[in-house]
Amino acid sequence: VATGDNYSDPPSKTSDAIVAMDLKTGAFLWSRQLLENDAFTNGCLTPQPVNCPEAKGPDHDFGQPPVLVELGGQNRALVIAQKSGMVHAVDPDKKGAILWQTPDPQASKNPGFVTAANGVVYAGSAAGSGGNMCALDAATRTVLWSFASGGSVFSAPAVVHGMLFWGSGYTRNAACPNGFNSCVANDKLFAFGLP
Repeated sequence: VATGDNYSDPPSKTSDAIVAMDLKTGAFLWSRQLLENDAFTNGCLTPQPVNCPEAKGPDHDFGQPPVLVELGGQNRALVIAQKSGMVHAVDPDKKGAILWQTPDPQASKNPGFVTAANGVVYAGSAAGSGGNMCALDAATRTVLWSFASGGSVFSAPAVVHGMLFWGSGYTRNAACPNGFNSCVANDKLFAFGLP
């Protein structure tokens, strides 16, 4: 599972982390924290902060659980994206050892949603221009292709019957979500064939 921010001080070692548990007993197996000291509440955003932790982190937790990706042979990875735009791959069989990390290619924040199919990770960018729909090799993080959608990408694509369906330009409100440096609406849905 993925964890969120801490809401109070002191920040714990299991915030902004991937946590593995035994499916039968629920016992803790391991965790991999991907950002330390991220204590945050929405009260930190008000003109007169209320209940804002001293650590006052950047609010770069995760928007979804990690995605399990088969890499071939016995190798596999858990892939997850943070709101910072950083995409991580960790080895679930080696206590979350980091396999690779890569920032948003557009240097934008991101709601933190990814999808994987056939050894490829698909990650979007909140940047409203450039190649903001990206396909990454799950084993190496190499960008296989990118597509300029013309609008901010705030979602992961859906994979259905060999097709990749991906929305672009759907914003959560009239303005950019707090902290995002770009928010371009274009209300489009794209369909790509999978290899």
